[in-house]
Amino acid sequence: MNELYLIQLFCIIDDAICNLLKDDCRSRFTNSEVIFIGIIAARFFSGNIRMAYSFLFFHKYLSNSISESRLNRRIRKIDCWDKLLQTLAKADSQYIVDSFPVSSCRLSREHRSKLFQGRCFKGYNASHKTYFHGLKIHIIVSKTGMPFTFQITPGSEHDLTALKFMTLPFIKKIYLYGDKAYNDFKFEKILLKNAIKLIPERKENYLKQHGKRIRSKLKRYRKRVETAISGIARLMPRWIQAVTNEGFETKISLFILAYATTFLN
Repeated sequence: MNELYLIQLFCIIDDAICNLLKDDCRSRFTNSEVIFIGIIAARFFSGNIRMAYSFLFFHKYLSNSISESRLNRRIRKIDCWDKLLQTLAKADSQYIVDSFPVSSCRLSREHRSKLFQGRCFKGYNASHKTYFHGLKIHIIVSKTGMPFTFQITPGSEHDLTALKFMTLPFIKKIYLYGDKAYNDFKFEKILLKNAIKLIPERKENYLKQHGKRIRSKLKRYRKRVETAISGIARLMPRWIQAVTNEGFETKISLFILAYATTFLN
């Protein structure tokens, strides 16, 4: 972390947020400064807002002071994280979709957890072949690995169901790659009418299989989205500290944005 990076990051955030949020004229802290503190906390301080604010204020990157409780309320009040990510992302023609779990507590403590109570938050992690209690993050990244959009759902939500409600990139024509969970021929036809070609990895018992070239692309692009998920997971602590459900989801959004800023250097 150096001075030039911090200045560049703040300028990028300030330019991206100008059309999404309007600042209150009575506030001493702008929305750009609040988001800037949150991203720095997610990238360098494991999501600790207080430590990030203290660092930035001590080194005089912030001109005004704000209480910790007020700063946390300002961060939770922002609800355009996904739109901000889309503003930062560069247009591409090929994207990859996938999901990964984020546990809010150990599975043995799910009945005592104050966060995300209910059976819908118990999901299955197919890669580790284990159950978890928490949320599932559905993310779309470009072929370079930069996140474009994401959606946070309960842990039991199916990947295909979440994809139907996600904001997809609409340009002339795009290709969207995915794993076996996204197989739905009817949904593929619907997307094709909107110039979006969904190319999921076919199950072995399907009669319609992709050619060798498509299978090679799927294998290569699957590594890109797995690398992006690993990069986001490395920024997260072992357990995300949050008191409310909204605070937990906000910190997840900040970790995804913080990873996206690594592509802006």
